[in-house]
Amino acid sequence: MSKGRSFSTANLSCRFIPNKPQSPLKITVVVGKKVAQKAVLRNYIKRKTREAFDGLIGSISGVSVVVFPKKTVEEIDFENLKQEAAECLKKSQFS
Repeated sequence: MSKGRSFSTANLSCRFIPNKPQSPLKITVVVGKKVAQKAVLRNYIKRKTREAFDGLIGSISGVSVVVFPKKTVEEIDFENLKQEAAECLKKSQFS
């Protein structure tokens, strides 16, 4: 993962890795045990984060996004998470 660009917000770290121009956008959410000990909570954070990005992706292609939520992500509401996802995409200049 040495290629690509990284951007962070208060609750998310995002890595944007270029792909072939015609390849569809791929979003991967990685939640480690340091963020949430229980698998149920890790899966909830993954679903919540994926949903925040789903409405924002539009017609972006040619890039893979790896999202690393921070420990504080479980405490914020969905609207704030969606704003931070939009901020990450805006910083990346892919949107």
